[in-house]
Amino acid sequence: MAKVTLSLSAHIDSRGLSELYLRVSAGVGFQPRIRSGVFIPAKCWDAVKKSIIVPRLASKEQREVVRAKKHLDEMEALLLEAATTTPRERLSKALFEKIVKEYHHPTGDVGIHEDYSLADACEQYVVARKLGE
Repeated sequence: MAKVTLSLSAHIDSRGLSELYLRVSAGVGFQPRIRSGVFIPAKCWDAVKKSIIVPRLASKEQREVVRAKKHLDEMEALLLEAATTTPRERLSKALFEKIVKEYHHPTGDVGIHEDYSLADACEQYVVARKLGE
């Protein structure tokens, strides 16, 4: 049974945020530690329970911590799925890092169409702004 645990980096950046690390326990002797790319204020971390503490007051910080928690839950689900469905000999730290990277930067069609040229965009801008009148 695979398991993902969180840990907080000791390094605090200039914004007062620390990065969370994911440790994937996918088998005996295989527990890679992966950078999550998710940052939270150090004061929002419970070291005993190894979990995020969401501030009670509605604020920008609360919204950011809730968003970070949501991202971590989604990443954890992806990592657990990969750890349970991938054959043991193919599991590697690079695989888990790739999953996290693709979570943050999804590949595929994101609205860029090859048949849509710069001239088409300029024409659409002129029509939308009514500059041709």
